[in-house]
Amino acid sequence: MNNGEVRPFPHIVAHKGLSGVCPENTLASFGAAVGLVVDEIETDLWGCRDGKLVVCHDPDILRTTSVQGIITEMDWADIKERDAGSWFGTDWRGVCVPCLDEVLDRAHAHGIICNLFSNEESLGHENIVEESRERLQMGIDAILTNYANLLMTDKEFRNASN
Repeated sequence: MNNGEVRPFPHIVAHKGLSGVCPENTLASFGAAVGLVVDEIETDLWGCRDGKLVVCHDPDILRTTSVQGIITEMDWADIKERDAGSWFGTDWRGVCVPCLDEVLDRAHAHGIICNLFSNEESLGHENIVEESRERLQMGIDAILTNYANLLMTDKEFRNASN
């Protein structure tokens, strides 16, 4: 666990959670990574039509849910009902696509840093920054990144929230 303590290297990052043994970018995958005591989890974010921030690697949910749908054109109520586990194996049937709130809640509970990767310019980085600032005041460490640059680190969040 991070919990503000300095840990020696290596710094262990779970890309999409423990995606080699669990369906990627799901609460199961992140939970398994936490069980291995990683320092950080990395996840991808997309904004859906009604503004909820959705955790998914791809801009659509087809590969991980077997249902065609572009996240930015869907509502959260429809996305959250999709099975994001069966593609990985029958034992994972019923695992859902998570939203950012769910991931941050679990990361905070275990003192894990979140690396939030934004895949699109139209996502509304200000929404992520604002949500993350609120979470940071609760003690959550977050790093926001995108293809172009590092948007804001947890240190910058701390300075901005004071």
